[in-house]
Amino acid sequence: MISLKGKKIAISTSVIGGVGGAERDVFSVIKACYDCKIDVYTNNVIDSEFIPKVKNLTIFINRIQNWNKKNKKQYDLYLHYNFLNSFYIGNKINCKLKMLNPCGNKVFDREDLFDFIISQSPEGIKLFKNKKKNILLNQPVCSISNEIQPVKKLPKKYFLTVFNPYGKKNNPIKGQDILYKISKKLPFKIIWCYSLKTKKWKGLKKNFKNIIYLESIPQSQLNYLYKNALAYISFSKKEGFGWSIADALLYQKPIISRIVGVLSYYKKPPEGIFFYKNKKELIKITKTIDFSKMKPKYNLEFIQVEKFREKIALILKNN
Repeated sequence: MISLKGKKIAISTSVIGGVGGAERDVFSVIKACYDCKIDVYTNNVIDSEFIPKVKNLTIFINRIQNWNKKNKKQYDLYLHYNFLNSFYIGNKINCKLKMLNPCGNKVFDREDLFDFIISQSPEGIKLFKNKKKNILLNQPVCSISNEIQPVKKLPKKYFLTVFNPYGKKNNPIKGQDILYKISKKLPFKIIWCYSLKTKKWKGLKKNFKNIIYLESIPQSQLNYLYKNALAYISFSKKEGFGWSIADALLYQKPIISRIVGVLSYYKKPPEGIFFYKNKKELIKITKTIDFSKMKPKYNLEFIQVEKFREKIALILKNN
């Protein structure tokens, strides 16, 4: 088996230590590459709880200036995360391969800077023009914490959704507009977990009685909510990968969603996953399915750490 041990990896990202999708990407890649030498260049460290405790990890904050031009650092792989205001360092280091993770955003203006562009799911290929650079790379889904802390005063039955309300007012890509519109039609209350640690979200509406709002809760409490939810509902109109959906897969929970992100790997949805195309279909699913009797058993081999390690090692060997 090809090994990653000892490989030198540089990562540039706007933030590390948060709970959003890009932050989870970085967390899981670092954790999966536990035996590599990893340098992370970032604008901001949010919360140390969400930084993997691995050896040979160094984090540089706001180290854009004063690079040593004569003695550039040597890396086997450079990973850039196209998220918020992350800065590109590919011209300041020496590296064998440069890979771009679009993080669900179009990257037409910068794809020429990289050798490969990561599609986190089959639909990710829409985010760039040069399809020859495409690498379908399943993200390694690593749990941030296995601790479980009960959340008090919850209804016995509830739906769960976890997302930060990204997007502009006229294009709320995470679907918060749909959540607002259909919440009162759901047969049970829905718990919405979101975080303000990465960014303060504008236009957040908190006046819907059937929505229970939980802000910036500890991961241990989020684990409890996943474990005890009737089903997970995704309102997203598009996803790069869809980490909250991936967490629902890990917890083997029924999932109601559009065909987005990680779910687009399934040509046919396995038992426990319900796809909808519009609000009417979504509401019908919540009212006609008895989720309390469901015990899905998803095949999660494609998002395991070893699969990711094997593919990265093979890419480095062949290029």
